[in-house]
Amino acid sequence: MSLSVCRSDQSYSAGAREEYADLKIIMTHCGMSIFANEAAMVFKRSPNVYGDTTWSWGSTLKKWSRTYSPRFMFGTDHANNTGTELSKIGQKGDAFVEKLMRFRGKVVVITGASRGIGRGVALRFASEGADLVVSANEERSRDVAEEIKAMGGDAISVLCDVSRKSDVEALYDQALGRFGKVDVSIQNAGVITIAKIEDMTEEEWDLIMDVNTKGVFLCCQAAAKIMMKQGRGCLINTASGQAREGFIYTPHYAASKMGVVGITQSLAKELAPYGITVNAICPGIIGTDMWAYNDKVWGKLLGDYQKGELMQEWVDGIPMKRAGTPEDVAGLMAFLASEDAAYITGQTINVDGGLIMS
Repeated sequence: MSLSVCRSDQSYSAGAREEYADLKIIMTHCGMSIFANEAAMVFKRSPNVYGDTTWSWGSTLKKWSRTYSPRFMFGTDHANNTGTELSKIGQKGDAFVEKLMRFRGKVVVITGASRGIGRGVALRFASEGADLVVSANEERSRDVAEEIKAMGGDAISVLCDVSRKSDVEALYDQALGRFGKVDVSIQNAGVITIAKIEDMTEEEWDLIMDVNTKGVFLCCQAAAKIMMKQGRGCLINTASGQAREGFIYTPHYAASKMGVVGITQSLAKELAPYGITVNAICPGIIGTDMWAYNDKVWGKLLGDYQKGELMQEWVDGIPMKRAGTPEDVAGLMAFLASEDAAYITGQTINVDGGLIMS
């Protein structure tokens, strides 16, 4: 494959401008983000539009590597042999680009996508070429959709309360109406409250179970109906470390997340004949708004902790000695949604730096 390249200071058409995002995505995956906004624009179509500036992918990478000697995507600093390594990869042309954009043409629905893990997962799938339906019960989901569009991707945002069947059905109807299919559905919406048993209200219990467990079921149900007709699909459910071991002052949350694992295993058996995989993930301590709340409220109930102290104490007990990031979780979800995980179903996988080993 030959790719047309022109410098960023040259004029270019609206159509070409839309392709610019692909270069940023590719260069970021290659560890070349230091010059992603300065170097060239890569166009997969009309290779001769810009005259004599048509290079092969391999020669382009080799030229950049001689100039910048970047840390390549395999995590090793090829200070001396980057050019050679990139040339080898460049010879594979289309296969290399397709590997980076493995979800091109796929439609991914994500609930709870307005912030934290959900936002990180949405941006990860967008960076690999997916079309996104980002959903949440707040307007901030629109901001995530706009971020994706700014990357050159395609996305819509849908307001949805996952505890309401009518909202969930409308969400998947809009996904079908806009994109015509659903390849991956990620049930990520979740809430938590923390209280001593004598203080916990029935309303708190119902809220947590309705969103965290019923919401997962309703979304899986709506997505599965579409996927069964397609003869393929992938469901990924967000559980929690508390699906492995319940923690103090959160019996309702622990029960709700253990329920997610049960839903996952049951649906994996039922939907396997339709080519649908169903898996769950258990995030540990992740640097999000939810964990800021956890640190504050558990800190008051467990002792005289100042802001950040309790979370740091727990992080110190993680073998990898750091809190996770939304990107850590997104990497696992992207794997489970990929062809590399086609023979994995009914599993619940921890992503917690070794905090819980099971």
